[in-house]
Amino acid sequence: MTAGTEEPGLSAAQSGLILGTSATGRLGLAVPVWTTSVSPGTLAQTPISLDAAQLQSSMISSLSAPYAAAGSALPGQVVWYDYDGSVLVNLSATTVTLLDGVVLVTFSLQSDQVTGQVIVPLSVGTGTSGMLIGTESQARGQTQLVDRWGETSTAAAWSALLDVAQALAQQGGADGNGAAFIPGSVTATPAQLTVLHQARQAMDSGGAS
Repeated sequence: MTAGTEEPGLSAAQSGLILGTSATGRLGLAVPVWTTSVSPGTLAQTPISLDAAQLQSSMISSLSAPYAAAGSALPGQVVWYDYDGSVLVNLSATTVTLLDGVVLVTFSLQSDQVTGQVIVPLSVGTGTSGMLIGTESQARGQTQLVDRWGETSTAAAWSALLDVAQALAQQGGADGNGAAFIPGSVTATPAQLTVLHQARQAMDSGGAS
């Protein structure tokens, strides 16, 4: 590839995306790194896309990685604790569905009293809508679980999606000051999640005088 140019957007399958986790518990997403010319604060024109299955696998890895010792397999089930309460989370049963502008994350939870699902819709927009991730005031699903574990589920889903977006953006390379790119736009269609990376502002990347 020619320095200072960008290739057309690559899907994860086209670019040979490898999903997994690093020893630090963050996602390791290996894709070809190309040289880009991106002005501070502006979006690149080289998107990286994941289909729903790849996004689901990546988000489950992000959710389970903090519970795994370095070098060990990721757990399929974990326990969330909140003050005097706890709930079993079947992470291997977590599903991620893509809609227009929405990432729908469904958790399977089991407490002493009830078993059911908590569903978290994350709004990411369509087109080039910028780096905004929103959600509803309350998660959906089984009432008792939503009342007790809705906020925890929402925070977990949001964190996992952001983790994936950050890991993908960093694969775009670095700016002229050596600072890794950050996600500048996250959008969704029923077919894929797309991330456009962005160069940091000069003051954030070490380029300010």
